[in-house]
Amino acid sequence: MLREANRSQRAEILRSHADLEELEKQYSRLRLASAIVGTPDERDAARKRLTQLIARIDHVLEILKQ
Repeated sequence: MLREANRSQRAEILRSHADLEELEKQYSRLRLASAIVGTPDERDAARKRLTQLIARIDHVLEILKQ
């Protein structure tokens, strides 16, 4: 049972890591676009998405520590 939970949590971390990489790419593109014609709302939305993903990863890591 613990091994199954561990496997599940590791899979969640891998998914979260992939999500983080994708969001970082999107954020980088957004920064480039906003340098040309971006709005403050777009930058805030990208930051919010990235912050949420980081919080999700932190949560999974905390679960694995238990």
